[in-house]
Amino acid sequence: MNSFHVFGLVILLHVTAITCVAILLWQFGRHRPAFQYAVGVVGLLLTLSSPMLVLILPQQNWFRSPGLQQADHEVESSNVAVDVPPLDGSVDVPPSIHESRPSTPERRAFSPTGLSKMLFSVSMNSFFAMWFLGSTLVAYRLSKSHHALRCLSRSWTTLPRYRLDKVEHGVCAALNDTRLPVIPVTPLAPIPLVLGVLKPVVVLPQHFADSASDEALRDVLIHECAHITRRDPVVHSLQQFASILFWLHPAISFLNQCISRSREELCDNFVIRNGDPADYSQTFLALSEISGQQRTSLPALSLFSSRWTL
Repeated sequence: MNSFHVFGLVILLHVTAITCVAILLWQFGRHRPAFQYAVGVVGLLLTLSSPMLVLILPQQNWFRSPGLQQADHEVESSNVAVDVPPLDGSVDVPPSIHESRPSTPERRAFSPTGLSKMLFSVSMNSFFAMWFLGSTLVAYRLSKSHHALRCLSRSWTTLPRYRLDKVEHGVCAALNDTRLPVIPVTPLAPIPLVLGVLKPVVVLPQHFADSASDEALRDVLIHECAHITRRDPVVHSLQQFASILFWLHPAISFLNQCISRSREELCDNFVIRNGDPADYSQTFLALSEISGQQRTSLPALSLFSSRWTL
């Protein structure tokens, strides 16, 4: 096993331990979405920093860096025994060239240990190659989805000012903010979305902006703008990066689901504290019936992100 194999396995061990602890703490924090979200985000950050943790943490036991392990092995193998002449002064005289016997080729016996090492090395190389190809495929699919979302900007228009004036005060009061982000409208968006990381915007479907009541529009804007106020697009980007690096790890997928669920509950609480939960449920149900199955492939923050129950 070379140093690359050891380094990769140690990282997977770190990721497994961190995510399992984070998931257990998340389960203990039921009915406390703020605590669950904090635990999930900390676990996600530690997971993404696991390669640096392998190199920075104290070099002991399972935190030991594979590079240092290989260096120690080379130092140990370089300790060659030195012949010391006997104390009585006698020196062994090597036989002359004419007296030496011709050397015969040695036959190497079959070594099961060597074969097992070779098979293990081949299997590890195949595993990490498959992992790399899978990460490349996931990154490609996400890039295509993000490109499709960016194409929405070619067809959107600004939300009419008379609609925004009716709900702006209520949204700002609910979020304790003084201004709203840019709110474009497009017929290509199936559901309300939050696009962007550095300068996020709230994108509304054209049919919803035209037909929704003022109360429904206010509730949806409170939910979506809460994502921007809480800097959720940054965490969402880190989740996508983790899903690319560790696409095959089931604990990472479950941790991302836990983070998304807690995030949606926190944004729902903004709406529930400043509106009618029954009306909000009706709005959510109406949007769910209109959007259909299109929401399942969207890589952006939306009203339906990893929601388990209505």
